[in-house]
Amino acid sequence: STRPHSHSRFLLLFMKSDPIKFCLVLAGCQLIASILIFSEFLSGKFFFAYLDIGSDSYKQVFAGTWYLARTMLTEGFTGWSFQIGLGGPTTALMGDLASLLVQSTGPNIVLQARIFVYLTKLALGGIFFLFFIRHFVQRWETAVISAIAYSFCGFIVINGQWDGEATAFVFYPLVLWAITQHRRPGCALSLPIAVALSLLFGTFFVSLGVFLVFSCLLCIACSDKPQSMALDWIRKIFPLAALGYLLASPYLVPVVLQLMDTSRVSGGQSLVQSILNKSVAVSDWQLIVAQVGGLFHKDLFGVGNAYRGYFNYLEGPGFYFGFTLLILIPQLWSGSQRDRRLLAVGVIAFVAYVLFPVFRFAAMGFAAPYFRVSTLWITILELMLAAKALDLVLTTAVNLRLLFVGVLVSSALLLFAVLAAPPETIWFAHVWRVIGITSLSTLVLVLFQQGWITANRLPLLLMLLAVVEAVLIARPSFVQGRTMVDGNVQGYNDKTLAALTEIRKLDHGVFRIEKDYNSVSLADAMAQDYMGIKSYSLHSRGMVDFHIGAGL
Repeated sequence: STRPHSHSRFLLLFMKSDPIKFCLVLAGCQLIASILIFSEFLSGKFFFAYLDIGSDSYKQVFAGTWYLARTMLTEGFTGWSFQIGLGGPTTALMGDLASLLVQSTGPNIVLQARIFVYLTKLALGGIFFLFFIRHFVQRWETAVISAIAYSFCGFIVINGQWDGEATAFVFYPLVLWAITQHRRPGCALSLPIAVALSLLFGTFFVSLGVFLVFSCLLCIACSDKPQSMALDWIRKIFPLAALGYLLASPYLVPVVLQLMDTSRVSGGQSLVQSILNKSVAVSDWQLIVAQVGGLFHKDLFGVGNAYRGYFNYLEGPGFYFGFTLLILIPQLWSGSQRDRRLLAVGVIAFVAYVLFPVFRFAAMGFAAPYFRVSTLWITILELMLAAKALDLVLTTAVNLRLLFVGVLVSSALLLFAVLAAPPETIWFAHVWRVIGITSLSTLVLVLFQQGWITANRLPLLLMLLAVVEAVLIARPSFVQGRTMVDGNVQGYNDKTLAALTEIRKLDHGVFRIEKDYNSVSLADAMAQDYMGIKSYSLHSRGMVDFHIGAGL
C-alpha cells in the first residue's frame, strides 16, 4: 500500500512544521559545536568548574549547591542560611527554580551535573532567540545563523560560568519574543508568563525591569510612529510585564525585602550613593579600550588569570557575537529607511553604553559596579542589527562597498584595541583567529557576489562558518590556559585538613576552627563540614549591628 501509516503521517506533518524544522537545524548545530567545545567535560575528564579567576564556580557555586542539596535532602526547605547565618538571605540563595533543579540531583552529583545544566541553558537561550528574531527576518537561515551566534556569544561563554547570568541569557530572548507576540489573538498572557518564569528562575528583578525600559526606548526610537509605539508600551506591554512581576511575587517579595535590608543598599556602607555620583561621568580610557576589545571576545586580553582587563575575566565587558556578522552590519545602509534608522539608533546606543557607566550601573540596581548582565543587552542589540543585515544579503545581494566599510571598521576597532591596550595584555593567538575568520568570511561573501558561490549554497556555507567560528573562539575560553578541576583536585589546599587533623588529635572536642582570614570561601565549610562562614555577600543591617555589638 502507498498510503502512509498514521505515525508516518504524523512524522511528515512534524517535519513540515517550520518552527520545528528551524529548531531541529539549530539543535543539530548546537550539538555539533558543543561536543567539539566541551568534550573533556562531557567525558568526565574535567568538571565544569575552575580554580583560576573562575574559582567561584568551584569554591562558591559548587560548594553552595552541594550544601543546599544536602540540606534539602535531609531537612527540606529550612530558614537556616549555612553561608551567612543570623538571618542571611536564605530565599535568595536557595529559592529560585533553576537552583532547586540542580539541588534536586542530590549532593553527590551536583558537580557532575553542572555541565549538563549549563548546556541546557545554552540550547534554550539559542532556541528562544530563534523564536524572537524570526519575527524580524524573511529567511529562516538568517534566524538559525543568528541563533547559533547567540548560543555561543561571549556573554554565555564567559559570564555563563555564573549560574544566574546563564539564566538571564535564557529568558531575555523569551521575554522579547513574548513582547512581539502580544498583538496576536490568544497571546495576551505570553508576556506575563515569560516575565514570571524569568523571575522565578532567578533573573535579577531590577535588571529585567531596566531592560524593559531600555527596550521601550529603542522601539520608540526605531518606530515609524513613535507616539503610537510609546502608547502601546504604556497601555499594554508595561501592564502585562507588571502582571508578570505580580505572578512571581510570592517568591520575589521575600527576596526584595531581604535585599533592601542589606548594607549594600542602605546604611553607612551603602554603595548606592557613591555609584550614583559616578554614573553620569564619562568612562575612563582603560575602560573604553576594554569595551572596544570586548567586541572581539575577552580572550583578546588573555584567558582566565592572564586577562588583566576591567575588572577581571568574569567582570570585564564582552560583546562578542561573531566576526562574520560584525562585518555585515553596515549592509543595513543599503536597505529601507527603517533599516537605516535601526542602524543609526543601534550605533548611537552602543556608543552611549561605552561612554557612560549609567547603563551598566542601572543593570544592578545601582548596587554594584559590575558589567555582567548589561553586556547581554548590547549583544542582543548587535545581533538584531546583524540579523537584519544578513537577511538583506540573503534576499538581495552583497553590497561590496558596504562590505569593505564593515571590514575596514572592524579592522580599525581591532587595531585600536591592540595598540591602546598594554602590550603584555594582548593574546596574539586570538588576534590571528580574529583575522583568519574575518578574512575567510569576507572571501566567501565576495565569491558569492561574483557568482562563484550560488545563492542556495551561501546560507549553508554561512551556517557552517558560524559553527566553525563558535568552536574556534569558544573552546580556548574553557580549556586553554585554565586551572581545571578533576576528581583529584582539592579546592581547599591551604593546609586546613592537615591542621584540623593535628588539632583534633590534641582535643577531640573541637568542632571547627574559625579563621580570621578568608582563604577558600565556602570550600572551607566543606572541609570542616559546618554550616556558617564569613562572607562578603548580602549582609543585613541587623547582622552588621549584631557583629559590631558582639565585638566581632
